Amino acid sequence: MAKRINKKQNGLAIVEFSIVATFLLLLLLGIVSIGYYMYSVQTLNDMTRKAARLASVCNTSNVSQQEIFDIVIDDNAPVGFTSANLVVEYLDEDSDVTAVFADIRYVRARIHNYDYQFTSLLNFIGNDGEVTVSAFETTLPSESLGVIRPNKNDNDGSNFDCGG
Repeated sequence: MAKRINKKQNGLAIVEFSIVATFLLLLLLGIVSIGYYMYSVQTLNDMTRKAARLASVCNTSNVSQQEIFDIVIDDNAPVGFTSANLVVEYLDEDSDVTAVFADIRYVRARIHNYDYQFTSLLNFIGNDGEVTVSAFETTLPSESLGVIRPNKNDNDGSNFDCGG
C-alpha cells in the first residue's frame, strides 16, 4: 500500500516548485521594475538640480540652455526623456518668469510632461503601464549667470559659456 501512495505523488514536488517559483519570479521581477522606477525618479530629481545649478552660473542665451540640456541629459536619463521635458526658467523677486537680465533673481529647473513607461509585467499600473511623473522642481538663487565681474586688473566684465 505504501508503494501505491508514493507512485501517485511522483512529480508532485516539480509541480509545487513550478507554482511557487512562478509567483516568486513574478514578485522578484516586480520588485526590480519598481526599483528601476525609483532610480529613474531619483535621476530626474538630480537632473533638475544639475540644470538649476548650471543655469545659475551659465550665460542665459538659448545656445547656453541647449548646452545645459546636453550636459544634464546623459545616458542615465530614463527612456523617452528629452530636452522638451526639462524646463529652465529665470525668475524675478516675485518668482514670476522674466527675460530681463537685470531682474533675474532665481533660476528654476523642472520636469514637465514626462510619462514613465513600466515594463509589460506591471502594465496594470496607471494607463497601460504609463505613469505621469510628478513635476520635480529645483529653484536656486541666481549667481553669475555667465557674467564675469570685473576685478582690479580687468576693467570690463565679460561673458563665458558653459559649453566651451
